[in-house]
Amino acid sequence: MKKIVLALIVIIAIPVISAYGEPYMKFVKVKNNDQGRFFVYQCDNTGNAIEVEQRYNPYSKSEEIRFITNGHADEWITEGISPELFRHFGNKFCEESFTELASVLE
Repeated sequence: MKKIVLALIVIIAIPVISAYGEPYMKFVKVKNNDQGRFFVYQCDNTGNAIEVEQRYNPYSKSEEIRFITNGHADEWITEGISPELFRHFGNKFCEESFTELASVLE
């Protein structure tokens, strides 16, 4: 009986756990310039765009990223860049973005 209950819990939990990792934005393009790389994403919920800038900081000797939304760049994130942190900020900035994808791709 305990095994059946455990199996039911696992079966019910799988869709909930897999939905946690569902994409909320999709990658569109990489733009390179002298300052670094810009990754353009399109938000699934609105179709608007956000950018993620990546650069190497020789002083901290690490990669840094920052999110750019509506022409405004957020602070650089140097330490603790994880999928959870990226998902948190990506989701936050997707909700705030009113930048059309075509204007970012120009």
